[in-house]
Amino acid sequence: MKITHGDLVKAVGRSCRSIIIYMEELQRQQVCRAQTATNQRASGQIEICDAFWPYEKTRKEATQDRASYIAQIRRLMGSRRCVASSFAPADEHLANALFKRGVPIEQIERGFLLGCARKYATMLNSKSNAVIVSFGYFQNVIEEAGELKMSEDIDKMEQQWLEQSQDTGEAKFNNRRMAPMSGRI
Repeated sequence: MKITHGDLVKAVGRSCRSIIIYMEELQRQQVCRAQTATNQRASGQIEICDAFWPYEKTRKEATQDRASYIAQIRRLMGSRRCVASSFAPADEHLANALFKRGVPIEQIERGFLLGCARKYATMLNSKSNAVIVSFGYFQNVIEEAGELKMSEDIDKMEQQWLEQSQDTGEAKFNNRRMAPMSGRI
């Protein structure tokens, strides 16, 4: 907030010297940060510190970072054939929650790969073609992946499952998905 010493004097009903002392104390206690003006008549700035501000502050760079974070998750969800998700509002809500908690995108990628690897193992072992339809499927495995370092060699399992499904004529997944990826995520 931009404000002058004169405005503070009127609002608080104290002397200019008292206001200066109070502001110094608030800054020492890390309640606020103040950018003082060049003189008493010019406007300075006061910012309440996050610990004392009851509302969520919006920052332009954080909004862009969030959009990029969610876009990366959306791309992940479209990168494997065992996933047939339209990235519904509930999926975006979960992605936002992970962003707010500061979960690194690398952890989400590892959790996604681990979840897909497990899904392919299930599909290969049980001859099932039931695909993942929600980002929520990965929620617990993302938490688990925070402590794991795993191989990203999931392409082989995906290819095995595709071959197995084609051999039995049971491939019932979304054909609009991308072809099997030869690279890594």
